[in-house]
Amino acid sequence: MLDGYTLSWISVFVLILLSLTLWLYTSYTRMDEMLKHLSNCRAIQIRKPLMGKDPFGRLFMMGTIAGVLLTPKLYLKDGGADPDDIAKFPKHLKRVIAIQYGLLVLAGTSMFALWGVGKYMGWLK
Repeated sequence: MLDGYTLSWISVFVLILLSLTLWLYTSYTRMDEMLKHLSNCRAIQIRKPLMGKDPFGRLFMMGTIAGVLLTPKLYLKDGGADPDDIAKFPKHLKRVIAIQYGLLVLAGTSMFALWGVGKYMGWLK
């Protein structure tokens, strides 16, 4: 029988896989719409050639889009984002990206927390 610590690790890895699956699904189904709405953002346009049909390029572009939408002040300072594009971006799509990003942050934070608990308790060598 599995103990609680092992089940916690399994649930974290399931959360990571679920988050990445949702991230990829959104990137393959909604990327054209997102790029259309962020057509004046320099940070997006200079990374657009790096996005191919492969999953890694799509994940990279989704990370960039999430960064521009969720932390616009960082991108507005250096001119990497256009304030009009960010203001006109569809709210429902922005919410989807924010939720998916939050799931990834939760999964990563949980992974480090479980590692810390395991080290502290002596369960990990």
